Amino acid sequence: MLHFSTPARVVPSKFLHPDPGGGHAMSGAVTRPRGAMALLATLVAALVALVPAGAASAATTVVDGQLDWGIKSSFVSYITGPIAHGTVTPTGGATAGFTFPSAAGTGDGESFSVGVTGGVQFSGHEGVLEMSISGIQVTRSGSTGTLVATVSSKDRDSGVTNSYPNVTVATLDFTGQPALAPTGTTTYSNVAASLTAEAVPAFNDFYTAGTAMDPVSLTLVTGSDDAQTPDPLPTPGEEDPDDPATPEDPDAETPDSTTTTEITTTTVGSDTTPTTSEAGGGTTTVATTPPPAAPPAVGGAGGAAARPTALARTGSSPTLIAVGTMLLVAGVAVVATGRRVRSTH
Repeated sequence: MLHFSTPARVVPSKFLHPDPGGGHAMSGAVTRPRGAMALLATLVAALVALVPAGAASAATTVVDGQLDWGIKSSFVSYITGPIAHGTVTPTGGATAGFTFPSAAGTGDGESFSVGVTGGVQFSGHEGVLEMSISGIQVTRSGSTGTLVATVSSKDRDSGVTNSYPNVTVATLDFTGQPALAPTGTTTYSNVAASLTAEAVPAFNDFYTAGTAMDPVSLTLVTGSDDAQTPDPLPTPGEEDPDDPATPEDPDAETPDSTTTTEITTTTVGSDTTPTTSEAGGGTTTVATTPPPAAPPAVGGAGGAAARPTALARTGSSPTLIAVGTMLLVAGVAVVATGRRVRSTH
């Protein structure tokens, strides 16, 4: 009977000799791509860390809007009623009701801080009761918020007027209210407001902390400052129709026909001095007119500052470019090392 023996598989010696670390040479081949992958992961982490936080999202700009807040309707009724015989006067653009215009500020989603213009003055009991509210600012953070204002009130006992700048008048409950839209109009209706302990002295201790104030309603118009388009530059040679080069003035005086005028212009340095001499017994007038301002340089240092480069417009930086290059090199190294490992099998 014939016996056929299978030739033994020859294992390259490089896989049999242990390396200094206790493994065999093949472990070193595996270690190289792993090391390259670790380098690649480190570079990716560095790139992420270099990306500005503001690049992900930009704050929304509140460009207009209004606050509708009656402060406390029972207090207003008391001031104007038969007991106090007083007056309520909106100031600074506020209107009866009370509506405070010209909202402005910033926000993002369920957070914002806006200020409005205008105020209200209260006077009653023939000047014994005096109070004013102005400088109102409304903030929101999630489902809660505050209404801050500057309050001035006369102490009913001493008659001294005390000022309470930037006092938190009320806490606000924004539960169920919408998020601030990036563009357009967002309306917040009947936001519950409660008097704070900090504002009790400002209201002359008429009310206790936690007393319900009139609800707050806000209308905020949002947009982006970057969206504003600058005025177009004038076309060279274009005349202003309201300022023609040769205006016709029907009331202008006609010069004396017997007077001859000769104008000689002498330029010295940067000054131009026209000298006018008149014949026929006229007067002589010497006037110095400064030269016209030089037009702005185009393409110089000023032009470079006025026109940002593509790098500045896109927010790129040399650091980010360098990291990106390093990532590319590391990726190529990983691919090349992987191919070398496969070729040894």
